[in-house]
Amino acid sequence: MENNLITTQILFRETKKIFLEKLNDSSPEEINNIIYWGMENIFHLTKVQILSDIVIEITKKWEIFIDKILNHYPIQYFLEEVYFYRHTFFVNENVLIPRPETELIIEKIIEKYPPHHTQNQTLSIIDLGTGSGCLAVSLALLYPKSTIFAVDISEKALEVAKKNAQIHQVKNIYFECLDMQKPQNLGHKWDIIISNPPYICEKEKLDMSKNVLEYEPHLALFVPDNNALIFYKAVADWAKLYSVNKGSIFVEINQNLAKETLDIFAEKYFSVPILHKDYFNNDRIIEVERK
Repeated sequence: MENNLITTQILFRETKKIFLEKLNDSSPEEINNIIYWGMENIFHLTKVQILSDIVIEITKKWEIFIDKILNHYPIQYFLEEVYFYRHTFFVNENVLIPRPETELIIEKIIEKYPPHHTQNQTLSIIDLGTGSGCLAVSLALLYPKSTIFAVDISEKALEVAKKNAQIHQVKNIYFECLDMQKPQNLGHKWDIIISNPPYICEKEKLDMSKNVLEYEPHLALFVPDNNALIFYKAVADWAKLYSVNKGSIFVEINQNLAKETLDIFAEKYFSVPILHKDYFNNDRIIEVERK
């Protein structure tokens, strides 16, 4: 058993050396974060304890962790968690891993609908293509008196979203398994429609990292090269049919197709769309109102 004992700093250095040699597409900073995150979760340590160089015992789970990461398996799936907009969410291979830039949708909604204002207490919101439910659950926590529908075509994705609703004890979300390309009357007119739909063209696969391409669900990622805006057309249709007057639409977009996506919302049914950039100065969110 003593052979399995090691100090946290030696383990950190040895693991970093292995990862730097094998994970050519990851930066030293990314590798540091992966190791810290893994050690914190697997050994139940704080970062301070890791830096204090305490003695720990190597476990089988740590060995599996090393093997998985070396095979480009996303750490979020291994640990079954990801941090998104102030909260931790459960994730597995049935859902896309939430990205920080998607938090911009939440931020823009808060700017337009401050949660502390009385008139914003009882909004009706629909999340088209909810995936893990990170957007819907985050909004349910911010607007607990609102009615929120979370829609996805994947039953397995909805199971994850429902689990996240249970974890965060939100009661104001209703889940529907349906194809967002076929707008349906769900008994509400929507104050807010949000969507982070599939938007990566098939031809862009060549530029993607292995951890995304080999493990994240392609159903939630890719669209045909010849019909890349199919889901934005669907969002526009939902808004035309079921949005309230001056209802808001917030969608995440492919930065390479910003102009083409803006054109979809340049119809007579909508106000002039606003294009927001993400933290890396890429075109990322379109905000528009239904006239």
